[in-house]
Amino acid sequence: MFLISPDETELWEHSGDRCPLGLGYLSSYCKNILNLNTKIYDMNHEKKEDLMKDITLINPNYICVSISTPSYLWCIDLVKEIKKVYNGKLIAGGNHITDNPDEKLTIDNFDYIIVGDGEIAIKRIVEGNVLTKIIISEKVNVNEVPWPDYEGMKFERYNFTFEGKKCAMIISSRGCVYGCAFCGSAKIKKWRPRTPEDVVNEMKYLQDNYQIESFYFGDDIFSFDRQRVIDICVLILAKLNIITFRITTRVNLLDEEMLEYLKDSGCRVICLGLESGDDEILRNIRKGATVQHARDAVNMVHRFGMKVKGFFIIGLPGETKQTAMKTIQFAKELKIDYVDFYPYTPYPSTPIWDNPQKFNLEVIKPINSDWNNYFQVDKQGMPREWKVKHPNLTQEDVYELIELGKREVNVTGMTK
Repeated sequence: MFLISPDETELWEHSGDRCPLGLGYLSSYCKNILNLNTKIYDMNHEKKEDLMKDITLINPNYICVSISTPSYLWCIDLVKEIKKVYNGKLIAGGNHITDNPDEKLTIDNFDYIIVGDGEIAIKRIVEGNVLTKIIISEKVNVNEVPWPDYEGMKFERYNFTFEGKKCAMIISSRGCVYGCAFCGSAKIKKWRPRTPEDVVNEMKYLQDNYQIESFYFGDDIFSFDRQRVIDICVLILAKLNIITFRITTRVNLLDEEMLEYLKDSGCRVICLGLESGDDEILRNIRKGATVQHARDAVNMVHRFGMKVKGFFIIGLPGETKQTAMKTIQFAKELKIDYVDFYPYTPYPSTPIWDNPQKFNLEVIKPINSDWNNYFQVDKQGMPREWKVKHPNLTQEDVYELIELGKREVNVTGMTK
């Protein structure tokens, strides 16, 4: 089985700096559970002509393509080229496919379309246990999935860093239980944590074999289970050499005892989705947290000597120039260490995308499957076209407010 991750070098400044963990998990599952041979192609690093040559020479039984929203047409064009020299089975997966599985170009160009976790769906395909093209996959037990196939991903070629140290992304849980209206995770109402022992053993493997000194936990809500966080921190101190790491979580999922453990075990930055400095906007997007929650969380993190990266979104439902200015002022007051301002971007399968009228917005849907501008930020800093018709703000308003926020707060962001 060939597993392909798209070339996104034209989109992101740091594309290709970290490995495609989703395909790494799928490769490891196929090798260790299904006894399949796999080969991973991260097209940020591979040449297309080498991929095509290998397809012709090896003719794998399956080719699986992981598709993100802004890379959709690039992936479709690649698959059309592949089909000229290949007659095996083509499989589509990834976030965009899960959110938007029945797109005509997808149906026309792939034999199987996976919605959700890839592992169980791939197992069903290989065993011949599928009756439909679109496969709604079962959620995998995350504690029964082998670690990602680091060797197959050629992990040594990735140059992701954190505070100048060689860094690895790691996923300690899948899913989210919250329902923020702008977020694709809003539909995933099940949180699946890995055991602390398994997480820290993987970290030790990376430290011992790849000299990793730092980690970035990619979970949506790393601190959802406070005791699990404490247990992870205790094991880090017991099993690893000195490391640093950062996490992403919510403002209402932190407390002083947890922060003390995080600090002592090497946590340096906590990334928080703050979104807005206006409580009405937070209610509009079903955030489940208030401005005061955010203020308390940031102050608490700072008291324990850790840094905060704050994410803010301009152009959310109900936004006005006045509420956006409140957000900018709020970001200044908090004295956050790293700040990113984004334009609100509609994504398929989010509550706002599915029912924009409920949020008093009009979402501009793609024409001819052109998803090229459905992302928050690219090399130039913004999408070329804002895919929202907002009753209070124009595209120019939103972009000017974001630039104003950057100038006023006057601290940089950091790699996502």
